[in-house]
Amino acid sequence: MAQVKPPAQTWTRSDFTDFQTDLMLFIGDVPALKPHFNANGLDPLLRMRKRGNNGHAPHGIVSGTWMWAVNLPSYPEELWPLAFAQA
Repeated sequence: MAQVKPPAQTWTRSDFTDFQTDLMLFIGDVPALKPHFNANGLDPLLRMRKRGNNGHAPHGIVSGTWMWAVNLPSYPEELWPLAFAQA
């Protein structure tokens, strides 16, 4: 019995954007990529707060173990090769 091939998946720009906001990259031991929070708990470069609206800290991100891929454009371009090497 012949099997019918399912239609090819189509992707929209928003599908890719949604996916990219969920993508996390391992930073490892690169201190330059780690968030640097000021006294108000804000990293002005990444525009990221140390705690979420629910009061919890994203420990992997705050410690510098992980980074959201969507934040990559916020880094100075000279740090991009460090992030890509870790990925």
